[in-house]
Amino acid sequence: MAKSTFKSLCIPFAILLLIWLVFHIKDTMSQTIVQLTPYFQKEMMNKIKTAKKVQSVVFKMDSKAVFDAFLTAAENGADITIIADPKENRENPMLDELKNKYPNVKYYLFNTDEYRKLHAKFTIITDSNGSQHCYIGSANWTQSSMVDGTHAKSNMEIELSSRNSAIISQCESAFKKLLAMSTAQ
Repeated sequence: MAKSTFKSLCIPFAILLLIWLVFHIKDTMSQTIVQLTPYFQKEMMNKIKTAKKVQSVVFKMDSKAVFDAFLTAAENGADITIIADPKENRENPMLDELKNKYPNVKYYLFNTDEYRKLHAKFTIITDSNGSQHCYIGSANWTQSSMVDGTHAKSNMEIELSSRNSAIISQCESAFKKLLAMSTAQ
């Protein structure tokens, strides 16, 4: 009698364990992490280099490390769309080179008629498998904010890194709204 009770308990326990594992793995895969720099900056630039698609909103870009990451992605055929603040990027040689050299790069300046500046900073990266990753943070894409080897010290920044589909969906919605308020270059 004890053996049959043990067996009858093992099957439901195994099923519950399997269900827990499935949800635990799913939770882990949609992980959201907040951390201080430089960890996510390097991770983000590595993901940009191998991306299939990159949607990015920036205030200012003059970091060679970020430019090199976008250059690699553009050379690999990634679909890249960048929305930038007009006062900081109207004559930006890095963004101009990307746009002029690669037809897969689209570059927009935000219309600041109603706003003083576009100070939002986030990037949505889609890899070749269709998986998405979103980075949101305080860092401008400048040499003083990004860890790119040109400065002995960089600014202290905070970054959110997420694979959570709800967060990514909200960022995609914000990107579309900002794009509608921008002018192609």
